[in-house]
Amino acid sequence: MKHFKTFIGVDISKLTLDICMLQEQQTEHFKIDNEIKSIERFFKKLQLEETDTCITMENTGRYNVKLLAVLAMRSFIIYVVPPLHIAKKTGLVRGKNDKIDANRIAKFAQKEYQDLKPWQPKREIITELQILLTERKRLINCMKDFKIAAHELEMFEKSFAAKTSRKMHKQMLNAVQKNLVFVEQAIEELISCDEQLAEQTKFITSIKGVGRILCWYLIARTNEFKNINDPRKLACYCGVVPFAHESGSSIRRGNRVSFYADKEMKSLLHMCAMSAVKYEGELRDYYLRKVEEGKNKMSVLNAVRNKIVHRVCAVVNQKKIYNSDLVLS
Repeated sequence: MKHFKTFIGVDISKLTLDICMLQEQQTEHFKIDNEIKSIERFFKKLQLEETDTCITMENTGRYNVKLLAVLAMRSFIIYVVPPLHIAKKTGLVRGKNDKIDANRIAKFAQKEYQDLKPWQPKREIITELQILLTERKRLINCMKDFKIAAHELEMFEKSFAAKTSRKMHKQMLNAVQKNLVFVEQAIEELISCDEQLAEQTKFITSIKGVGRILCWYLIARTNEFKNINDPRKLACYCGVVPFAHESGSSIRRGNRVSFYADKEMKSLLHMCAMSAVKYEGELRDYYLRKVEEGKNKMSVLNAVRNKIVHRVCAVVNQKKIYNSDLVLS
């Protein structure tokens, strides 16, 4: 097991980076601009032994892009951790500022690094896919807002203002729908231009009920299945694995899926499961059989989601089009 001499915790904000460096009994704090030149200058000045240095940061989305771009060119071991993970492990704390947060991240890494998985740089095409998916989500949310607004104005049928607003909403909704089509076409073009992504898409969409949207999200969330390729871990990440919820003799609430899951992935999997049970085949037969046995429909649908995840991992790992003879782990 790797042992580090230096632990660096980085608290990231839009404009600045607060850095805490732990070396044996010594603690140092630094504050630099969140700019590539400043970051390069800082790490060049430190002159650390890169292979003996662990750098840990929270997953802050776009704000850590510049830092990761610089670190990817070096030999540091990097951990990018969900903020909730650090908060739960840190325990009950009082007070908060950027300097304290950087120190807590460094101490968290010092205690927990052996259980963490090092960050792997993504290919540029995966970053582009994530950006397009974010834009797609933003457009879908805009469409929902315009539809809700139009529905709320229906009660003012004879109002001039309501008629004007509905007309305006309709025009904006049409514009958003056109942009949504444009973004989805851009995603398809991006994937079709890359041999590896095109191959994974072909395998994944060969599963009944699995469409292109879920496929795109699976590829983006798992970093082309490099970060998660185990079906049990992926099912847990997507929130389709039930866990026990009991304590002593008084709490017996039965098994339930975890609240800490990617709810967007869970929603997409649910839509795919609903689609899969409409087609003739194994999943529909399984669903009907379990419902006839008296099982709760939502519980059976959750099992179908789990089966879809296992099929996805099987076709990607074995690089095969799905068929009933495929070995599922």
